[in-house]
Amino acid sequence: MDKPLRSIKVYWTRRYFLALFTGLAILSLLSFWWVKHESMDRRLETTRILAEEIADKIVQGAGSDEVEYHRQDLNALIDKRKNMIEKSAGMCVIITDQQGKPVFSNPPMPEEQLKQRILSPEASGSKKITAPIMQSGTEIGEVILLLPIKSFTIITDQTWLVAGAFVFLAVLGWVTIHLLTRKLVSPIRDVAEAAHEIRQGNYDVTLSTDVKEQEIYELTTSFKEMSERLKTLEHSRSYMLAGLTHELKTPVTSIKGLLHALQQGVVEKEEAGEFMEAALKETNRLEHMVADLLDYNAIAAGVIPLRPEPISAVPFFSEMIYQWSLHQSCEETPELTWEESVTETALWGDPLRIQQIMTNLLNNSVESATGDRQFHISIHIARAGSQDLSILVKDNGRGIPANEQELIFERFYRGIDKQERVRGLGLGLSFSRLLATNMGGHLRLIETSTAGSTFELQLPLKS
Repeated sequence: MDKPLRSIKVYWTRRYFLALFTGLAILSLLSFWWVKHESMDRRLETTRILAEEIADKIVQGAGSDEVEYHRQDLNALIDKRKNMIEKSAGMCVIITDQQGKPVFSNPPMPEEQLKQRILSPEASGSKKITAPIMQSGTEIGEVILLLPIKSFTIITDQTWLVAGAFVFLAVLGWVTIHLLTRKLVSPIRDVAEAAHEIRQGNYDVTLSTDVKEQEIYELTTSFKEMSERLKTLEHSRSYMLAGLTHELKTPVTSIKGLLHALQQGVVEKEEAGEFMEAALKETNRLEHMVADLLDYNAIAAGVIPLRPEPISAVPFFSEMIYQWSLHQSCEETPELTWEESVTETALWGDPLRIQQIMTNLLNNSVESATGDRQFHISIHIARAGSQDLSILVKDNGRGIPANEQELIFERFYRGIDKQERVRGLGLGLSFSRLLATNMGGHLRLIETSTAGSTFELQLPLKS
């Protein structure tokens, strides 16, 4: 069973959001740690400053002979500072003398309890901060501040701010990803629906090209052009199939009529011989058509192997032109010219297949001849770069109409003018290009107009 398909919008939205959520979660954890660390350091520093302030207050209030502790002033100072310190609830201030004996505490506590808290602050869940009381360079006591450890772990306003920013960015990221993915998926879905329409045989698809993204614009315009091209090719295919059927049926009908006349004794003696000769000509024409069709299908399927070999270019084309001219009724022999650099050049290809290509090109040139000027064909051989040889076949025929130029290499395609004058299957140029491609070359139309056409056959040189 095939795997269930998922919408690309859902698929990528989930993954983008997961990546975004993971990144934000890591960033938030780091922010939580940083906020907690900074908050703890700030609270410890503030508490240490308070301890030092209390120690200075004691020294300033002491007499010349002994330290005097002014409880009322100290309590007022401590209560005032507690209101200024964040999370100061549960803070305990203890003052000891030079022997470490507690002499003051805020809030007041029994002496044994104070000693226990001083010796083991962790046992009471407190963190101890101390500041010595110095007078004339001598330590006369110590200020001890005990802060509840839980006050260091309470979530601060900054932590809530980070948490809120995380939630906001996560929601904003999801919405942004969802909208962007939907914008990306929409034209893809339109193209998919258009492809479905084409698969059903409907080539009249509508795609919007009013987009700003270059890639999406190229996708939609290319697909639209492809659908128009397919529509043209489908129309041409139907038209060419009808023409192919007609071309194959015509000689069969002629042969059948001629043989039927002979069978019924409608013609006798010399006239019967003429009928028989006409039937044989139609049979040969039908045989050539079928052979062309079989050859094309075979070479397209890779059934016919090519036999490439080194070929001396100038002598080969000279001999080929001579043999072709022997079977032509026209008096004009193609003019062969070449660059001096190719005089001793050898190309690489199958001689029989190259001759087939050239014969097709020359026959097409003859068929394009017009009666208003003397017909002329020329073949020019030149180098095409360092690895290819170019053979240009130029005539002064009627040329190819602009609306047919893109279709002349399509199989079974025959121009309107050719259909009226010449019988055939429309495989010549298509088969010739296929042969050239299989030999590592290329066949293309260089230029065409009412003054004539020029085709170029490129073939690789002998390496």
